[in-house]
Amino acid sequence: FLMAGQRRDCIGLLLTSSSDEAVELFNKALRAFVSFNESMIPYATKAGELDCSFALIHCMLAVYWLSDLQPPTDTRVASHLEALKNGAAQHLTEREKAHVRATLCYGSGDLPKAAEEWTAILIENPKDVLALRFVFRAHFALGQFDRIRDVLSGLLPWWSCHDDLYPHILAYYAYALEQTSQ
Repeated sequence: FLMAGQRRDCIGLLLTSSSDEAVELFNKALRAFVSFNESMIPYATKAGELDCSFALIHCMLAVYWLSDLQPPTDTRVASHLEALKNGAAQHLTEREKAHVRATLCYGSGDLPKAAEEWTAILIENPKDVLALRFVFRAHFALGQFDRIRDVLSGLLPWWSCHDDLYPHILAYYAYALEQTSQ
């Protein structure tokens, strides 16, 4: 049963959006973001245009640009952080609210707190690949490859070869193992 404004992402997790087309584009952006096969920017940008209050799109784009070493004052970042502070975070699921909190922490430079929030999301939602991608980025920026390894090892039992993103999860895990000399 879905409440008004709720949809499901490509993994099956609830999203808050007013637009089916925006969710379809979010799913394309998410797959591109996880797989590195193509840029997620065109999909995410268009999804944001279709639903300007789509919080997870604002999270995705803000973290992407921040991870690209853009300062929080850069217009590509600031507009998404402002949207999250000023209304895009209303009527969200608890998971989405946690993403917003984590993104705002990331935007303020508190990467450890952001990583903690995204890890908490993954404990409750082990297939939240957006949280996985973000926690990976945060720990990577902090040089905490052992934390990446530990988070991923806890998620692997929830994934199977029947999940189409599973090869990418394994690739992240292999990278973390290599970085920790295992």
